[in-house]
Amino acid sequence: MTTKILHARPVISQFVRPLGLACFFVSVAACSEPAALPGSAATERAVMDADIAFSQMAQDVGAPAAFLAYMDDTDGKLFRPGEIITGSEGVAADFETWPDNARLVWAPLGAHGSAFGDLGVTWGEYDVLMDGNQVSSGHYVTAWRKNPEGEWKGVIDLGVEAPPPEPAPASE
Repeated sequence: MTTKILHARPVISQFVRPLGLACFFVSVAACSEPAALPGSAATERAVMDADIAFSQMAQDVGAPAAFLAYMDDTDGKLFRPGEIITGSEGVAADFETWPDNARLVWAPLGAHGSAFGDLGVTWGEYDVLMDGNQVSSGHYVTAWRKNPEGEWKGVIDLGVEAPPPEPAPASE
């Protein structure tokens, strides 16, 4: 019985050279600058601008029209106690009973944005005013998505009402 001995050296070098070249190119790529993306800072600024414009529209023409303009017609969701309002038809129905003398005022305090420039989140504080008097206040979060036309549309809007202030202690 004869045993044929394979020479390992040619077989190993057949794999080591390409592997070595692949490692070299991966290490060079890892040290180079990443491909330019819009970046989260640009996305944060864009969603902050969208939220500020949304708030301004609510002051100019009222909250119902602003929500219809800025929330996504299909995927926009307003979270209310005990229910989720979806789409422009739901938003319109939700604001049907909005009093003419009511104003919703808010200001974004911060934002996060995706590096790809298509998603972002803003948060801030809001006040509900009736005839100029504050009737409630709280905090909100709005999740934004850029639509195919390049417009930022709200896909989730959630407000959390602050508890009423504690009554002042009675003086004795």
